[in-house]
Amino acid sequence: MIIVSILLLILSFILLFIGLRRRLPTSVWLIIIASLSIYLQFLTGISQESPLKIITQSIHNSFTNTAYIIMILFGYNTYMQHIGANDALIKIFTPKLRRIRHPYLLLMVSFIIASLLSTVITSAAALAILLLATLYPLLKEARLSSIAIGSIIVSSPGIMPSPLAIETSMSAQALQMSLVKYISLSYTITLPMLCIMALTHGLWHYFCDKKEGLLPARRLHHVQVEQLQISHLDTVKAILPLLPIIFFIFFSLIPSNIDINIITMIFLATTVSILIDILLHKSIRSSLEKALYLWQGAAQGLIQVGSIVISAGLFTTMIKNSQIITYLSEILQISTLGSIGIVFVLVLSILTVGITTGSGLALYFGLAPLVPIFANIAHIEGWKLSTLLEVTAHSSRTFSHLAAVMIVTSQHLQITMPSLIKRTWLPVVLGLASLLIQLYLPL
Repeated sequence: MIIVSILLLILSFILLFIGLRRRLPTSVWLIIIASLSIYLQFLTGISQESPLKIITQSIHNSFTNTAYIIMILFGYNTYMQHIGANDALIKIFTPKLRRIRHPYLLLMVSFIIASLLSTVITSAAALAILLLATLYPLLKEARLSSIAIGSIIVSSPGIMPSPLAIETSMSAQALQMSLVKYISLSYTITLPMLCIMALTHGLWHYFCDKKEGLLPARRLHHVQVEQLQISHLDTVKAILPLLPIIFFIFFSLIPSNIDINIITMIFLATTVSILIDILLHKSIRSSLEKALYLWQGAAQGLIQVGSIVISAGLFTTMIKNSQIITYLSEILQISTLGSIGIVFVLVLSILTVGITTGSGLALYFGLAPLVPIFANIAHIEGWKLSTLLEVTAHSSRTFSHLAAVMIVTSQHLQITMPSLIKRTWLPVVLGLASLLIQLYLPL
């Protein structure tokens, strides 16, 4: 029976790879493969439960538990973009960088700030567009090469888990942890990774720029950058994207009966944002019309990401139903290389899918519910493995020609994709290597 399960699973992954290579609609293709496999499991006696019941229950659970959160997050992000809050946040941050005189120190600090901003602006492509419009002119005036600037823009998103990111919420749910606890634990290993990547960016781009004859002056006596007019309105708006995180911190520090979850925090942040917008513009009608973009963003989130999460959830259910996890657990328990082996298989699988499709998140959405099982088999802490895979899913796009953030950045800066990947791979690889090492270090 186990041979049949393995053959069906191999067939499913072959079909999945074919669909990804041919760029078939991922969400629809996953549902077709998973549904077909579940019916074959029933016909071959692997599963005794009704296939239709398994499929409908999985879709129902994925929508109510995850897709709903995705819609809320996308809605809030779209609303923030429409009222100009994200632009205001970037505008507030960038002038502070003018005080840094050394070009490559400026590059490293810019990378850290961009990574921190990605916890608020969770769309890598949207963040790249904002950084290209605001941060790029500043760094270019510091006479840094365009390719060095592009490298930090494409590699900064996704390093720090965000309470506004659906993959982070999924990780916390799978591990049965509160979102605050999961993020606080994750930061203990992602902050060192962030510092390692920042230092690597500075040294690596200095070496590459020197080799290619693009080295700027060692110190900048005066950087002339177009002065951005920052009004009081910008200052107030810049706070709005941070509200969910502020509420998370606030309610986690004080005794309260409020349930600290992403839905509650977004609801509070949205309510406060609408009220502030009414006070700023003194027009109830205008502010409420802007709030309609919450629904537009929610619909966009369901189409772009929610559909993949639902189909990936069904694919995960199919894997669980095949009983292959139980068999794998028994094999790895008696293997001396079980822990390292399973971690490398998971990381390489996500990297492969990410390079092939432009994002490793689609696979991570399917793997997230299985992380506790894999962590138990590998004898490592679940939050460490989940953080590693989550960051790997984001970092995989820096090696892909199909990733939106890579396309946007390379076209805007008029640099080739291979040259951008060449400048990005070392900081990313060293960052992931630091996470792998920390996976086995006691805290």
